[in-house]
Amino acid sequence: MDAILDGLNPAQREAVTHDAGPLLIVAGAGTGKTTVITRRIAWLIARKKARPEEILALTFTDKAAAEMEERVDTLVPYGYADVTIATFHAFGDRLMRENALEIGLTPDFRVLNRAEQLIFFRDRLFQFALSHYRPLGDPTRHIRAIISLFSRAKDEDVSPEAWVAYAEELLAGSVAERDNEELHDRATQQLELARTYAQYQKLMAEAGTVDFGDQIVYALRLFRTRPYVLNSYQRRFRYILVDEFQDTNYAQFELVKLLAARHSNLAVVADDDQCLPPDALVETPSGPRPIESIQAGDRVISAVGKGLTGIGVVTRIFQRIRQARFITFETESGSRVTATDNHKMFCYVPQPAISRAPTYVYLMERRGLGWRIGVTNDLSARHCLEVSADRIVGLRACSSEADARHLEALWSLKYSIPARPFKHPKGVTVVGDQLDRLFGESETEKGAEQLAVDLGVALDAHHSALGGARRMAHSRVKVILSMCCRWQRPKSRERCPKNSRIVHVVSLQTSTPAVLRKLRAVGVPLR
Repeated sequence: MDAILDGLNPAQREAVTHDAGPLLIVAGAGTGKTTVITRRIAWLIARKKARPEEILALTFTDKAAAEMEERVDTLVPYGYADVTIATFHAFGDRLMRENALEIGLTPDFRVLNRAEQLIFFRDRLFQFALSHYRPLGDPTRHIRAIISLFSRAKDEDVSPEAWVAYAEELLAGSVAERDNEELHDRATQQLELARTYAQYQKLMAEAGTVDFGDQIVYALRLFRTRPYVLNSYQRRFRYILVDEFQDTNYAQFELVKLLAARHSNLAVVADDDQCLPPDALVETPSGPRPIESIQAGDRVISAVGKGLTGIGVVTRIFQRIRQARFITFETESGSRVTATDNHKMFCYVPQPAISRAPTYVYLMERRGLGWRIGVTNDLSARHCLEVSADRIVGLRACSSEADARHLEALWSLKYSIPARPFKHPKGVTVVGDQLDRLFGESETEKGAEQLAVDLGVALDAHHSALGGARRMAHSRVKVILSMCCRWQRPKSRERCPKNSRIVHVVSLQTSTPAVLRKLRAVGVPLR
């Protein structure tokens, strides 16, 4: 039992040892979300809350599922194999094969990948009642877009019957508005697509084939039309755990809800998601494209740091319907970009020597003391001057120092956050009772958290953080991670230079001879 909880922080320990009932865990990347899932599985088994075969863990990639199995195997070396750990689609495939006859399929049905779907549709192109979407000059022009649309419909749990009913209702409404030709054309096109969707599903079933979206769609249909089958799986899985819950689409969410309805022992781990809205344009080598048309395998232009871009390959996409606060940025040239308020993007930070460089109001944290507020014209340099601080978070960029000083004084008073440096500009460290009293009598954690909420700022999205340091009796090693590292700009003024890879650099700083010898021994280049 000690090994299962070993190394967990209080929040992780609380999540792992949660007894029963629904559990939502929200945490950022790299905070041990998957660790919580695997430790919880081991804890449930060790405490005899559930037998291994009564636990279902779902994730999104085969690699993640394999890693989860390996971790559970290490923690619980007995009987772990009976725990069902799978991707959503693998679990849906298992449900379909175990109950194929219930949903009108043979157990040896074949799952088509995207390329095979396109070939399947193309070979039967003239079995679909297409008109607008099968132009005479290029009849296969819209096949890829149609398949993507059908996949989206399955992700949103839209059945062929529901789509046809909606399109017919839309067409009936357009007939009533005879003067609105645009509405009539749109309704006609919707009905054409809906009937094609229904025919596509019929032909797939007749051929004994399904696609990836069907693995969830058929599982939902099975549970909704065969209550005794649903009841069987609900009894089997008393505890359900879902990793990367923010990536679930509507159909997957409905599947999880049905499975967890009996015992309500559902634990989900999610990251704060960052999204772009529909119709957002994505730059590609062939020109801008709407984000909803981007598919896995497509090539897009990506930022790689230092104002440069490179060409990357999309490995995965996800879409969802949710409520979110969007922010629109407009540049001086008139370009606009809209994203959720927590979306991370590159930005240009003018150097202090530039006349139009802003003055920043910032929060700085020092563990053991708390937060302080301040003003600077260079966030990174300010952090370097106070090496005892752990991180610095930019709050507001002001056009003048006077405006920044006004906000510093206002927020310092309103949120009870001291403005005194952790280290005096002359290099005299503020220590002793004076420093302890100043920060000890101010609830800086509470004030900083409230200020961040009011401004819509994430405290964990810091501009700069202290490099990790390991101090021993006679040595000190500092670990530094530089993301999107690029030592200089290329002389080429090409939009996408050839050497435009995204490079993250991990470096060590130390002067300890023993550590340096070890680094040389393993071939680490030293400077």
